[in-house]
Amino acid sequence: MPETTFVSSDRLLFMFITLGLSVLFPIALWIVFALRKKRVTAAVLAGTVGFVVPQLFIRVPVLQLMALNQQWVAFCARNTVLSCAFYASTAALFETAGRILVLRGLLHKSLSYDTALGAGLGHGAAESIGLIGMTYVNNIILSFMINAGTLPAAPELQPAVEALTQTQPSLFLLAGLERVFTIAFHMALTTVLSLFILKKDLFKGALLVIAMHFAVDFIVPLAMAKGLNAWAAECIICLVALGSAALIALLKSKFPVVESPEDPAAIALREGY
Repeated sequence: MPETTFVSSDRLLFMFITLGLSVLFPIALWIVFALRKKRVTAAVLAGTVGFVVPQLFIRVPVLQLMALNQQWVAFCARNTVLSCAFYASTAALFETAGRILVLRGLLHKSLSYDTALGAGLGHGAAESIGLIGMTYVNNIILSFMINAGTLPAAPELQPAVEALTQTQPSLFLLAGLERVFTIAFHMALTTVLSLFILKKDLFKGALLVIAMHFAVDFIVPLAMAKGLNAWAAECIICLVALGSAALIALLKSKFPVVESPEDPAAIALREGY
């Protein structure tokens, strides 16, 4: 079968690796957190809501509708800087709004360093699974259909076929690595905002988190649009992740010590109920 109509084994391998990194890695991290920290699962679920509602229910559908407008597509192609600024700013604003909803609403009575980490993990996991994981499930299904010759020869499917059969194999792996790095960044942003909320300075914290989020989402895509190699861009994101991990560790001592309430089941067991 010609290369243009066949998804190679290395492409499929990297798709499966990315699927594992984008879905299994955040779930494994969640399990580790849940075993080490009491009641962190509630914070993880709350953080998930903080991403799903503003992004998957509002921003992403609106952007998908905008992408159907050829005038908007042409504008973005002509104005790279402005389009990168638009997408970065809307992501920063919507996701920060989601974080505020979670931290000031769902977790306001239990806000601490641990719940901040849990909410950040939930936010990053929702993005990883909802955007990348589900995309790669679809990619793998289409790839098997292409290789089996069962994919309908519909013109609207041709761009997907070309992407799956002609994209450089290593690029399928990069998406998974990026999710691992980005989860650390989301956890850092949520931790920063949580600390400012505890210090009664939400406005300054929100501005800082928006600026940090915008900077990463603007600089990396713009650099790639200007010709930066994908692996070089991934190195930048890796450095952001390392900086995020260092920031998370540094901020731990800034949080007030909060005693986690004892598990009711443990109390019942101790008292013989």
